[in-house]
Amino acid sequence: MRLPGRAPTKWANHLVNLHTSSRHSTGVALTPSAMSTHKTASYENAIFQLNSLQSNASVIQQLRKKREIHPERNLMETEMFLERAAIQITDLDKLNVIHVSGTKGKGSTCAFTESVLRELGFKTGFYSSPHLVHVRERIRINGEPLNERDFARYFWTVYKRLEKSSTKEETSSMPAYFKFLTLMAYHVFVEEKVDVAIIEVGIGGEYDCTNVIKNPVVCGVTTLDYDHTSILGQTLEEIAWHKAGIFKPGSVAITADWSPETLGVLESRAKERQCPLSLAPALEAYEWPGSRLEIGIPGQHQYWNITLAMQLSRVWLERTGRSALLNDIPIIATAPLNKPNCTAPVLPGFQVSSAFVQAIRSCRWPGRSQVLRRGRITYFLDGAHTPKSLECCAKWFKSESLVEHDGAEEKPIKMLLFHCTADRSADSLLPYLQKCNFDYALFCPTQVHARVDRRSDQANLNQDEHAQLDKCEQNRKCWTQLQRGKSSAGVTEVLPCIEDALNWIESRDQHLDALKGGLSTTNVHVLVTGSLHLVGGVIGLIDPELKMT
Repeated sequence: MRLPGRAPTKWANHLVNLHTSSRHSTGVALTPSAMSTHKTASYENAIFQLNSLQSNASVIQQLRKKREIHPERNLMETEMFLERAAIQITDLDKLNVIHVSGTKGKGSTCAFTESVLRELGFKTGFYSSPHLVHVRERIRINGEPLNERDFARYFWTVYKRLEKSSTKEETSSMPAYFKFLTLMAYHVFVEEKVDVAIIEVGIGGEYDCTNVIKNPVVCGVTTLDYDHTSILGQTLEEIAWHKAGIFKPGSVAITADWSPETLGVLESRAKERQCPLSLAPALEAYEWPGSRLEIGIPGQHQYWNITLAMQLSRVWLERTGRSALLNDIPIIATAPLNKPNCTAPVLPGFQVSSAFVQAIRSCRWPGRSQVLRRGRITYFLDGAHTPKSLECCAKWFKSESLVEHDGAEEKPIKMLLFHCTADRSADSLLPYLQKCNFDYALFCPTQVHARVDRRSDQANLNQDEHAQLDKCEQNRKCWTQLQRGKSSAGVTEVLPCIEDALNWIESRDQHLDALKGGLSTTNVHVLVTGSLHLVGGVIGLIDPELKMT
């Protein structure tokens, strides 16, 4: 087996050409006015009301300070809101939950798991965050985001229940944005009577509002890395403690993280919670039909996400009494390779059934190792935002850029479009991108347009515009420092929003002519990374209906 706003802008005016020039184009030329989703009034109002649950930057800081003192209150508040929304904790047990925490690959692991169980014929619910373009992406039934009508219907049901049950004594009559969506997802899954709910943790695990689940069927922990350190701690051990907070008595846990720094903590927490922990094996431990593994989400870094997803699916089938579906995938006794020094057993590989193979092949998860072609511009999109994920992203980009360049006469111009949020350090991320040899490095906030539309799915009211621009300037200076000593350090720019950044890229000829000594170029390769919100903003402008995935 081979493992493999503003007034209409120049950017808006070019969108029709960009869509029709893609080799993945649907063949329908869209006008700028047709780029956005046709929202019903009820859906627009729901999004406006949902966005009102976001807090401004100063309020966010105050809330964070309070949560640092009493983080457990987050779960207490979530349970209170569940009760007010007429969602019983015991109803959540009927969802047969697969709960997944981790730093790298949570969403991809959940997507693979959902794809496998759906392929086996189960009705699936999938809750993830953040969304790329439409908030409806966060709540999926059978792999598809809720449509606008159903989203609005479920939104207003939960909202009105909370509104009706509020009292004057309560400090907050409505939950914050993410907590509301978590409540809504649980309500949707209960009402839709899903066979399984795959729940991706928001931040951490121990105090995350998704962690009101009392009896998950199985828990998963993906690869751990440094992220949200202001909340989770400065060490991998501290981060692992939070991630293992989803372990519950009577459940079982599986991890794809074999790191010595974290395994001890995960094992200790598993013992404390009476939740047996096992390790997912390497992908080589499985017996695959055919000579080549085809995966729907590109990149070798997906291999550990795939093996974790397959083990989560297998254990879920066993623990929910669906073992009959395992008859065609008998377990093979395989000796684990390079087993770490720990007591947790490595789960055996197995003969992979055709259903598993098809699910892994057909799985899609936009914004991760994604390539979008727009005429002579190729966008390489990856929401990597931790040191390990940026390292993987750089390897993927260099490899894919070579594939795209294969056969072309002229070397492509390479551009970087980057942003990382305030609690992440560019010093720990940008060094991984140095060897990509970018001709240009662009830095912009995650704000899509210069003016925020409160009825937009992509409106982010939590961010301070000036602070974001300051962060962009810091990122630019960090990059400039890294380029010192190079014969060609390239050009750097800070732009005020994503739309302006894409306008800049679209007017590339005047910039690139200067760089190339007046010679035009045929191809431009743009890597967009550092933030899923940045990637989502770019996709929202060039592929708002997510048709090119």
